[in-house]
Amino acid sequence: MKTFLRFSLYGVGVIALFFLLGWWLREPAPDVVENMPWQISTNADGQRGVFGITLGRTTLGEARKLMVREAQLALFAADGMSTDSARMEAFFDLVPLGTMISRVVLTIGLDGLDVDALRERAVDREPASTGEWRHAPSLADLAALDAQPVIAISYVPVYVRFQNDMLTSRFGAPAEIVDEGEGRGRWRYPELGLEVLLDERGKAVFEYR
Repeated sequence: MKTFLRFSLYGVGVIALFFLLGWWLREPAPDVVENMPWQISTNADGQRGVFGITLGRTTLGEARKLMVREAQLALFAADGMSTDSARMEAFFDLVPLGTMISRVVLTIGLDGLDVDALRERAVDREPASTGEWRHAPSLADLAALDAQPVIAISYVPVYVRFQNDMLTSRFGAPAEIVDEGEGRGRWRYPELGLEVLLDERGKAVFEYR
């Protein structure tokens, strides 16, 4: 009886070891990489989303938490121009998204905000390369800006270079490619709300709207 019990326990141990070894040697489940530039979604309201941001819905305050980098806020406006032409941007440097390090610029809606008052309260201003003035908003306006929705995203991978076949493999054939000169082409994907500015060196700028 003792011999039978001993062999039974031995058999159970062998079976357990077999299953443990099989579990240890199993093929690991592939990791699902999120926040890649081609992972574009559209919700029931027709709003597009990428990088965890739904355009027209996600607020600047929510997006700032997703970007895990300090935001540099700037209001761009030209003297003598209508306030409708002003734009608010949030710049994030060297953001880890998916498998790439990128620079990200979020354009923020200004509906319901007094742009002239934002400029008057700005703590600093300097000329921008676009011919506009770059205003640094006051901390007093931060809460109001954080409540505004993100309406556009510009995404620039820093260390990755893209080729034509890389874009078509991820996004398909574009509706058109517009030659912008100096070796640059603008790939347009209107069904995705996306344009990609690609130069001959493989540097890409992804613009989502």
